[in-house]
Amino acid sequence: MVENRASGGSGTVASRAVARGPADGYTLLLAYTTTFATAPYVLPDVGYDVRKDFAPIGLIGFAPALLLVNPSVSYRNVGDLIAAIKASKEPFQVGVPSVGSVNHLAAVLFAEQAGVKLQYIPYKGSQPLTTDLIGGFVKVGFNPIPVSRAAIEGKLLRALAATSAKRSAMYPDLPHGCGIGIARYDAVLNYGIVAAAGTPRPIVDKLNKAPARRAVH
Repeated sequence: MVENRASGGSGTVASRAVARGPADGYTLLLAYTTTFATAPYVLPDVGYDVRKDFAPIGLIGFAPALLLVNPSVSYRNVGDLIAAIKASKEPFQVGVPSVGSVNHLAAVLFAEQAGVKLQYIPYKGSQPLTTDLIGGFVKVGFNPIPVSRAAIEGKLLRALAATSAKRSAMYPDLPHGCGIGIARYDAVLNYGIVAAAGTPRPIVDKLNKAPARRAVH
């Protein structure tokens, strides 16, 4: 049974619940880069210690974020977008899933490397941002591939670039490095499964084998 914790402070609400939950192997957390690597350093108090409160089970995947635009915009590539930002007389708004997320930091890195100023519009998660991007309430945003894929394939959103240093395996035709030609630009989300600290080792070992088998197929 999947329990989504919407409006969860960049995933920290769900992480805190699992850290304080039963260590019986039946309550697991889909952890990722934001909840374990960035949020503890940019949010005032996430309420858990990544090193002490969890039992790692295994990695299950990784994916870059995508620089997305509403199809109604005129710019067709990252160069056009940068030119539009520089020409704008108003603060140029860019949506991000939440403050402190990898996608937020990817947008900050983009602005720094492209030499532009952005006004970041934080949402309470990736799905609300996707909804507003589709509706045109915000024209540009950074969001992960998993939550954006259906909208891209349905031509409800258009991807301009991936935020990884290498080309995306799922979207190999997209410019990588956020399309600005910076080799060190690399903002990738890593996903893994963890349980609460104290989960018996035999249970952790058994759970570890399941994602490994799925990854092979």
